[in-house]
Amino acid sequence: MAIYPGSFDPVTNGHISLMERACHLFDTLTIAVSKSAGKSTMFTFEERLKMVKQASAEKKMACEVKVIGFEGLLAELAQREKAVYLSSTIVKDVARHGGNVEDLVPKNVVKMFEQKEK
Repeated sequence: MAIYPGSFDPVTNGHISLMERACHLFDTLTIAVSKSAGKSTMFTFEERLKMVKQASAEKKMACEVKVIGFEGLLAELAQREKAVYLSSTIVKDVARHGGNVEDLVPKNVVKMFEQKEK
């Protein structure tokens, strides 16, 4: 299960392309339309939700797609949706505390972390 958050103001063909690609990796994709996007939007929250629902329904996705609205912290949404939440901040904290990040980042980034430790 993956979450694709954004303001989607408006939803674009690029957004749809990312959704299609994500569906090849995950069984379920939750598209989370941010109510308070932290910026001035052209379209209302309700209009953006409607646009995303219609645009994603028009495409035959290879996974279950759920469109929801959300307000607040993305990490809290991920917990509610039972999705894996991963951010660069979390990865840096794992690395700083000697944890293994090999499954979290590309190989070249693992090497960069190793160089930072020296």
